[in-house]
Amino acid sequence: MKLHTTGREKGTSEMLEIPGYTITSIVYQDSHLLVVYARSERTGKTMLLKVVKEGVRTTIENAKLIHEYHFLKDLNMDGLLRPVSYTLLKTMMVLEFHPIHAITAREYVRRHGASPLKLIQMLDRAAYRLHELHSHGILHLNIRPDTLLIQESSQDVYLTGFGYAARQEQLEPNGYGSLEGNPVYMSPEQTGRMAHQLDARADIYSLGMTFYELLCQRLPFAAQDALQWAHAHLTLKPEPFHDVNIPLWIAELIMKMLEKDPDDRYSSMKDIMESIKQNQLAVENKITTSLYKDDATNQVSSESILVQPPQQAFALKTMQKTDQALGGAGSMPLSGHIANYPQVLELAAVVQASHIFTMETEMKRVAESFMQLLVMNAGAHCGFMLMQQDGTWHVVTEAEFDGRQMKTAFRNKPLESAHRINRHLLYQSAETKGVVYGPAAAQGEGFIESKANVPSRTPKGSVLYLPVITQEQLLGVLYLENEMTAKAFVPERFPVLRNIASQALFAIKASLHSSPSPSGPRLQSASPQGAGHTYDLTAREKEVLRLVSKGLSNKEIAANLTLSQETVKTHVKKILEKLNVDRRGKAVAVANTLGLLQEDNSTYY
Repeated sequence: MKLHTTGREKGTSEMLEIPGYTITSIVYQDSHLLVVYARSERTGKTMLLKVVKEGVRTTIENAKLIHEYHFLKDLNMDGLLRPVSYTLLKTMMVLEFHPIHAITAREYVRRHGASPLKLIQMLDRAAYRLHELHSHGILHLNIRPDTLLIQESSQDVYLTGFGYAARQEQLEPNGYGSLEGNPVYMSPEQTGRMAHQLDARADIYSLGMTFYELLCQRLPFAAQDALQWAHAHLTLKPEPFHDVNIPLWIAELIMKMLEKDPDDRYSSMKDIMESIKQNQLAVENKITTSLYKDDATNQVSSESILVQPPQQAFALKTMQKTDQALGGAGSMPLSGHIANYPQVLELAAVVQASHIFTMETEMKRVAESFMQLLVMNAGAHCGFMLMQQDGTWHVVTEAEFDGRQMKTAFRNKPLESAHRINRHLLYQSAETKGVVYGPAAAQGEGFIESKANVPSRTPKGSVLYLPVITQEQLLGVLYLENEMTAKAFVPERFPVLRNIASQALFAIKASLHSSPSPSGPRLQSASPQGAGHTYDLTAREKEVLRLVSKGLSNKEIAANLTLSQETVKTHVKKILEKLNVDRRGKAVAVANTLGLLQEDNSTYY
């Protein structure tokens, strides 16, 4: 298959040559994928083709199309863009479909505008399709404006983009789907930082993200990489619809779909359809005609839209495990092969941690950077590093996310100034060297008293007291808090948090017990065990990995780089070891999330 570029400006006109087909028109394209209409020379029929472009994501996109083909070929339901066959041309995959003459929801809005009433009809039809999909025990896990197809003539909705789809019965108790995903539209529970198994409500959240964007022509929040998106999904409230003139009930519908806690969302797509039906009947009967406007007479805050969960009796959990089991300061935080997307996010955090010692030369800044990373990786709003000095507990470093930026401070102040901390739970965690975590509402009495006005605590939040231990010695306690869900912080994430926290404490102690800031090289040599560049790839390894990502074999890579096949084989082996994976395709997926394959400064949004 060849892709030729012609015209005065590069990219203004593209001609494809696919053996056995004559291309008639291009329907859709992005950096990695082309969708075209083409006439089959064998049958004379016009077919719809999905074509993977050659590039650093070729291996990933090929795997997604193969998964989509095998996943859908025997699924008996309407409303799917169902593949007929697939062909591998050199390194690129071509998937063949019967044409349905539809456009993406994003393109539909570009052509026809974002009429709220039309979009709510589209949402209703999309919910119907997804309800039927869920009735087959299948989660889509990739809902976004480009995977909903709209037939302009009938307004019918079709589903596509099944590259990450999973059968719910095949998900393990802590299963999170594939190694990769679209971080922009991903539900909080898919990040692996919430104690909730994946179910249909993950698709409800992604559908809410999709229609928020279609209605507002912007996303509800912004981020720049996979770790930041995961943090945003767990901590940020969507921007209210103040600048968009839509019916109040539509705003409330979308906001409920975007609740952080799955239990606060609609329980099923059927409930969304029923809510739409009831509100449409109410509008027809002129029961409600209020518009969502940001004015003094009809202002609706985002707080009034949030649905409070029913009162439940919660109890904080305690977990006492050995230093080795939870990952001490010198242990490898990721053991075994990476198997899911949350572990890829953890690897991203470990890589960022290893870079902090080389990017910062002042120990105070090193400690603050580690605290930012801890709050970000955990999906928390704030964090405190607590140390005992001369028998008295102190807050030595803190970080807080205010919804716009992360604020950090290196302060050696007494515990009495930290009004969020429950001293009883801190002492319990420190004395038993056990983790204490759970809903904030279960903390009860024991908070630090203060005459100052202390902000009221949210009953929906979560807290974590994580003792940092090395060689059976308590170094300190990490306190983290999420203010928006009672299900944040899960044991699977504790080893990496503890590893990063131990590095933060190393920097804190170095800063407290040294005068002038050491030089960069001295910092690197002084970094604790486990803080090095275990996961860093050499320039040559990155070069090899980019060619692997394009689907090249070892023989082809060797010819391309003028190396022996044995040398390439050695490089590939080292890449797999450094990225904690057992297959080439997994290495590419992990490297893509870490940004190792990017050849420019592109971001998700």
